[in-house]
Amino acid sequence: MPASQAPPSPLTHNQPLPNPLAHFHSIPWCHALLTHRSILHIAIRPIPDRTALASTESSLVRETLNTPRTVYACVTFLLYVKEFQPDGASISKEEKEAARKTEMQARGEEKENPFQEYGALVDLRDGVNGYKGTAHGGFSGWCWMRLWGLRRMLRLISLTGMHTRVEHGALTASLTVNFKKPLYTPRVVVVRGRVVDKKGRKLTVKGSLADGEGNVLAEADGVWIMANGDIGRWTDAKL
Repeated sequence: MPASQAPPSPLTHNQPLPNPLAHFHSIPWCHALLTHRSILHIAIRPIPDRTALASTESSLVRETLNTPRTVYACVTFLLYVKEFQPDGASISKEEKEAARKTEMQARGEEKENPFQEYGALVDLRDGVNGYKGTAHGGFSGWCWMRLWGLRRMLRLISLTGMHTRVEHGALTASLTVNFKKPLYTPRVVVVRGRVVDKKGRKLTVKGSLADGEGNVLAEADGVWIMANGDIGRWTDAKL
């Protein structure tokens, strides 16, 4: 791999805080989440890299929102989702397995590559505000756009042994956000999302944004189209 295409080292992240993971572990509810037995993997490096690129790729994330007054810190994680359990305690093990397989096939899920939940802890500051002390509504949409940047999401899943055929990520086809409560700042929130259906290259995803007390601040539904070609990753190699 050419030097210009090589991913950053595991210790590189360029976030405002020297150790974002330690920062979230210092917050009780974040620590409880990150150490829960359902967590399969914490991020990719384990901290999302936000180093600026010469190509200007992802400059909104890597530069504009990478300041002490915007997204102060961020870590991502992969969460185990409990398998489908068919109703009826009296049915046999074989019948349960058949029902589970049918349910998975109906939503395009494979036994060796199950849908898992992908999430992020994000420490937001007042630089993302629309109103005084309140984050701009459009910022919630950005959270899911970032979370569901499916190249990263699916690369993370592949690292845990769940192989994926996706080589170049996915493109957003639609995103609908339903706002439930104001997102006050400064505040640490948890953003969650998962694929709920797969038909060909079309992925249907759902997600939520909540605070540390479990209040759901917004929910989202989206459709992504898996891409089979380069959609801009490491474009500086072509310059």
